[in-house]
Amino acid sequence: MKKVFISVLLAIFLVPCFGQVKSKPSVELEIGVGGLYSFDKLFFDSVSPGVMPYGELRYNFHFAPVSIGVNASAQFFRRSVDDEKMDFNSKNVLLVADYSFPLGGKELFAGIGAGMGFYDQRDNLQRGRNGQYFYVDEVSGPFCIMPRIGMRLGRHARLTMAYLFEDKANRNLNLRLGYIF
Repeated sequence: MKKVFISVLLAIFLVPCFGQVKSKPSVELEIGVGGLYSFDKLFFDSVSPGVMPYGELRYNFHFAPVSIGVNASAQFFRRSVDDEKMDFNSKNVLLVADYSFPLGGKELFAGIGAGMGFYDQRDNLQRGRNGQYFYVDEVSGPFCIMPRIGMRLGRHARLTMAYLFEDKANRNLNLRLGYIF
């Protein structure tokens, strides 16, 4: 009799828990764009906001609220001092992991990404009013980390805020909106 009672209790409490898990596709592709801002001016007078196109391929585990994936992005922004302007362009490839928090009808998530950044400073330093360009040929691949938080908007959109820690010149805070396929 005890076994039947315990079995009934387990069924009453565990079955509703499994019934509340919303199913997501196992594999998702997210493509989007975002705005970014770098707070570090370096030796420049001002920093202009920039743009960040990105793509992410993600695998959602069905037995836990966890997803893992690969994120690829590019960042474009400008710093200036007097008449000199310098464009900062970097590309990143990160392994990412997120933990989802279902909250009512919404899904919040927090995660982190780690990987490599690649930047190329070629023909992007403009000096003077005449628009004369100087060529700098510097390529690098620093390690970078990106903590992030966000919210899933319906079944096909995600809003994400992240801070990308890489080399001092390319660190930035970004807010992204992506469409999920």
